Amino acid sequence: TFDGSGPAGLDITLPETIDFSVTHDLNERWTVMAGAALVKWSSFDRLTVDNDFGVDIDEVQDYEDAWQYALGASYHVNPAWTLRGGVAYDESPISDDVRTVRVPSGDRMIYSLGAGWTPTPDLTIDVAYTYLKEDTSPISQESPTRGTYEADYENEAHGFGAQLTYRF
Repeated sequence: TFDGSGPAGLDITLPETIDFSVTHDLNERWTVMAGAALVKWSSFDRLTVDNDFGVDIDEVQDYEDAWQYALGASYHVNPAWTLRGGVAYDESPISDDVRTVRVPSGDRMIYSLGAGWTPTPDLTIDVAYTYLKEDTSPISQESPTRGTYEADYENEAHGFGAQLTYRF
């Protein structure tokens, strides 16, 4: 019987990003950051997967270029502790008329909080929490063989991170 496994190939080139960011120390305790980036998603026009099943995948993506904007700040409590926070807006490259269930993504807001602890000059431990909330993403697909599918996706994510830096 056929178990659905076998070799497949995907040749993909992800888009370039043009990024501009600034960081400014307001004083010895406060640092502010701002950035904007243009992601050239319009270059990602097709998703093509070759396989040995005789059912190759070739999907038009029709993505649009998208902007990302971010603001952040850090506060140096003392030489050992730094607190950080930020907010970002990430525009989706997928318009409502081409969105599929494969990537049901919408515009998103991202909120982050973090802290860094430097107990010795050679060691820093950083922790962070990020919450991501996307706009409701409507999908409407019609296929003569599969019928009609309509849904509103409401995506969100919680992320936790930790990093240890040792300088030598």
